Amino acid sequence: MPNNEDYVWLECTSKTSPFGYTANFTDDRDALIITPEGGKIVRTKTYHASENLQEIAANIFLDENGSVLGDIHIQSKGAQYGEHEGIQNKTIKEQELY
Repeated sequence: MPNNEDYVWLECTSKTSPFGYTANFTDDRDALIITPEGGKIVRTKTYHASENLQEIAANIFLDENGSVLGDIHIQSKGAQYGEHEGIQNKTIKEQELY
């Protein structure tokens, strides 16, 4: 989709991917854009290292018996998002096992 001098790439095979996100196996590729004049070849979005982020915050509790209890929060952006994509659509049990 045209966006000023660039494009927003729309994922047409996923109902859950965020707007403008494309998987890292489709980044930095030639793509055919159909125009009124015919078409042209452009490059898809490139995921640069500075755009790929994964932040992990955890609270872990160890009791005197050696049992562990904790929670973890993972925020992923760019190509890192694909590593965890879809987990939010799993059951609570599947998320806990993840």
